[in-house]
Order: sequence, then structure tokens, then C-alpha cells
Amino acid sequence: MAESLRDNPLATRDDVFAAMMALYTPLVAHAAPGGARVEIEPHASTADPVAAALEGFARPLFGLAPAAAGGYAIPTRDLILRGLTHGADPAHREYWGLPTDRSQRLVEASAIATGLLIAPDAFWWPLAPTARAHLTNWLAAARDAEHFDNSWLGMRALTDLALARLAGWGDAEARSRWRDRIDSFHIGDGWYRDGITRRADHYNGFAIHFDALLLAVFDRGDGARGDRARQRATAFAPQFAEWFADDGAALPFGRSLAWRFGCAAFWGALAFAGVEALPWGEIKGHWLRHLRWWARQPMTRRDGLLTLGYAYPNAALVEDYMSPGSPWWAFRTFLPLALPPDHPFWRAEEAVPKRTAAPVTLAAPGMLVSHRPGQTIALSSGQQNRQIRHGAETYAKFAYSTRHGFCTEAWPHRADWAAVDNMIGFTVDGRDLRVRTTCETASVAGNLLHARWRPWTNMLVETWLWWAGDWHVRLHRIEAPVAMTAIEGGFAIARPDDDAPAILAARRAQIRSGDDVSTIVDIGPVARRARIQRVAPNSSLIHPRALVPQLVGAIPAGETWLAAAIHAGLGDPSPAPILPISSDLEEILRTKRVAVPVHVLPLS
Repeated sequence: MAESLRDNPLATRDDVFAAMMALYTPLVAHAAPGGARVEIEPHASTADPVAAALEGFARPLFGLAPAAAGGYAIPTRDLILRGLTHGADPAHREYWGLPTDRSQRLVEASAIATGLLIAPDAFWWPLAPTARAHLTNWLAAARDAEHFDNSWLGMRALTDLALARLAGWGDAEARSRWRDRIDSFHIGDGWYRDGITRRADHYNGFAIHFDALLLAVFDRGDGARGDRARQRATAFAPQFAEWFADDGAALPFGRSLAWRFGCAAFWGALAFAGVEALPWGEIKGHWLRHLRWWARQPMTRRDGLLTLGYAYPNAALVEDYMSPGSPWWAFRTFLPLALPPDHPFWRAEEAVPKRTAAPVTLAAPGMLVSHRPGQTIALSSGQQNRQIRHGAETYAKFAYSTRHGFCTEAWPHRADWAAVDNMIGFTVDGRDLRVRTTCETASVAGNLLHARWRPWTNMLVETWLWWAGDWHVRLHRIEAPVAMTAIEGGFAIARPDDDAPAILAARRAQIRSGDDVSTIVDIGPVARRARIQRVAPNSSLIHPRALVPQLVGAIPAGETWLAAAIHAGLGDPSPAPILPISSDLEEILRTKRVAVPVHVLPLS
């Protein structure tokens, strides 16, 4: 966080308010004279420049409104009121522009509507009647525009609810339809797809559940849906907790990771809605430890502004819909500031959850999660997002770590430079590399994941994943149409300045960096050579400079079996496991396999 927060203990309600203000205050210098736009820097996104400037104005309301509702004084309240007045006024030079179908303005309209729902006395009633009329018209235009058929519908419902409660312009029937549509994305155990997709990611916590819990609080005429939202959040909470390491880091998986500590917004929404899905001490612990983890990361500029990137500033890692104002979506996490100091959430003492030593199966997203000293690792059956930049890396790798993150591919047409951390890639010409981007089928059977996928339409790969003590094992059955080269990587690890700690042996590559060790060992019937790959700078989420241990080998046309054992952790690993007979795996799949729900797609 900002330099002034280095010593913030982030233990109390006042600490969190101070952190929020430290991350908000640097924006004020970039506000336009009328207050309605915040223009940070000329970084392009899919949104037009005015919509991007609106992001910088609207998203901080996710934190400022709860703070105001909780009794904190907001020093810039007059500036915000000017912005609400001028931004919705078509005659003003800082007008936000008419909300149009599927435009970024619809998201920011929901941010404004949510702020008005939470703190109407601070940001709605002080507006002049003419300003309220303009803002009502603008929000209504946003509500009535076409939204994407995904989590945007929850935001649309919040915009409508604000219009209903504050201006009498709501449409309860339409709001019910949108909420029904969101409900249709539910795949079981509290997990949702973000629309008709084969993915279940952090949008569960910082979008779908968050919006549903706010609607449960404010939409008092729809008690049945509110009860369902609370029940599903209660089912989701203990599973989502498995995505958090004991040091507070969340599993970096899926898109929009530039929203950073927004991953903890779900825990704050539980508190705001009064849903004790876990003991209050555990909910508070997940929430505060996550904030503290981010306080240790260099995610801001020297002036305190949040940056595009993840653990460090790096715009190359983010999706093309991210503008400089996008990271303030993370302010959704500050929702508990609206709660009084005597609320059970604030009175509870932080607690660390009791972890099982055995891997935890999360069937809905298709993951096997293991908690290790200093990190949490999830083996993944493979999800998909082929519409965004780095979709294969963010969704389809074999493993994801809270400590090591993952790498994106900086050179897609240089196979010899590929990171392929926690992936296997295939190349025919030594240039273009094909990796897993989607699965034909995916299933889970106890501590075993299985997927069928195709790098090319005429090539089949079957992959089995399972935990074996400190290691995880990957077994691949490959049906290749022609001879080619396979490159498989372990976990990316920070690259020391001297590059000294790499160890290569027959069929084994190992890297030591400080206390961390990353190892990959070839344990299959086809021998592959080991190598250490220097990853392109700034392609890792966690480490600006990184190394990846790899195995490289030629495979012939026809059927080939490859297998590897992979370890990443603090200190040296135990001996690598021995590969079981493949027929044993087939028997487990035959008797216990269950299709991963995220891959079972309704088409409408």
C-alpha cells in the first residue's frame, strides 16, 4: 500500500479507515475542477477516456460511502457532491456521457448507486433537487441499457434498487428477472459461473455474492431471494476460505486480478449482511490478513496511487478493459466500515482457521487445494477464458500458488523462450507453442483430477493430476499426429541477482531462491532433459524477475506417456514420488469420477 501505510497495523476499524483514506487521497489531485472526472494518466482501455475518468470518480465510493455511513467524516465530501451534480448534468463540460448498451458507464453507474444506497444522507439528500433529478435520469438510462449476461446483472439490480429507494423509479419485476438470471448461473455449493462460461473465479466473491448480499440487505420486499443469497453465501464461505493462505494471500486465479485486495470483499459483505457463515473471528481474520498481505506489496506509485498490475506495477499483465481508475474496485472490501464499532464483526478477535493436512477437494471449480508452509496451492482441472488477454495463463494452468503466482507468455511465437510454468506446451516448428486453453471434459475423483483437451483439433491430450505428499504429479497421455517437442514447467520462482542456485541433473531441474525451492522431476517412461528458463522480465505476477525449472523432450507421432513430479516450497523437498500404474488411475476414475460442475454448461 501507500508508503504512509507501511507501519499501519491494520488491526482496528480506525486502522482500516486510515488505510482506505491513504489510498483514496492521492486521487484528489487528479480530479477535474468540477469533481466529476478523475484523470490519472493516458493509459488506454476498451472504455473511452471519459468513461475511464468516471471509473476514477465512481469506484472510491465503494469505500467512502461505508465510511460515511459508519460515522467517519469524509474531507472531500463537497468535492464528491460537486462531481455527482456535474457528472449527471448534460449541460456541464464534465458530463459523463449517456450510458449506452454494454458500456463501461453501466458498471460505474452501479458503483454510484451502491454508494447512494449505503450512505444516502451523505451523498444523495444533500444534492440540490435539480442535481437529484439529473442523477436519477442518468442512473435510469444506465439501468435500461443492455447489460452483459453475466455478473453485470447484479449491478443492474443494485442500480434499479437505488432508483426505487431514493427516487421511486424502480422496476421490481425487472429486478426479479435479473436476479433470477443470476441464480441460473449457480453450479452448486454456493459457486457461480460468471455467465454462460466455463469458469468460476473471484467474481464469485467480489461481484456475484457481494451484490447478492447487498440486495439481501436493501431489497426488503424480496425476502425469499435474500434468504437464498444468505444460504448460498454460507455454503460458499468455507470453500472460498481454502483459496486463502495463512499469511492472508489469496489464490491468484482468473481475470481482473488488478483489483487486488478486492478478493476479500466477500468477507466484508458477509459482515455487512450479518451472515456468520464462519465464526466472526475467522471472517475478520481472513479479511484483515488479506489487507496486511497487500500492505507489504509495492502496488502503489510513490505518490500513493494504486497501479495496474498485481504484486508490483505492471500494466502488461492486465486485461484490456483495465483503465488507471480500475484498481479502486478493491474499495468494495471496505464495506465493514459501515458497521458500528460494537458490531460482532469488530468485537471479535481474529482467528486462524484450522487446516487439514490432507488436500481439500473443491468439486465445483475443479480444484484440489493443499495448504503448505508459506503458501496455498490449488491443482486445477482447467477452466477457460479465450476472450481476454492471457486467458490460458489465468485459467488453464495445472497449478496456482498464492506465493509464486503464475507467468504470462511474453513471446507467444518463441517456444524456446516460453515460461510454461505449471503448463505443458507443444511445438512442431520450434516457434509457435500450443498449451491447454479449454477442456473437452473434466472430472474429479477424490484426490484425482482428469481432463481431456486438444492443443490442435487433430491432437488429444489426457492429463491426470494428484497430490503425493509435498509433491503433485502430472501424467499426460498424448496422441500426436506428427513428431513434435514438449516443454513442461514447474513453479516460477524469484530470480536471484547472481543466478547461482540452479541445479540440473538427469531428468531433474531445481532452483533455490532464498528459502524457496522449485523443482520438477521427470518420472515417466520417456526421458526428458532438464533446463532452467529465464522468464521474460515482468511476466510473473509476483516476481519482476523469475526463473522456471523445465523438462524438454521430443515425442514421436502416435501415443506417448509423459509424467512429472513438481514441488515448490520452503526448504528442500522429500524424495520425488514414484508413478503408479495407469490402470489404477483408470479404476479410480471409473468408480469415483464426477464431472466438474463448471464444465457442465447449459446453453441458454
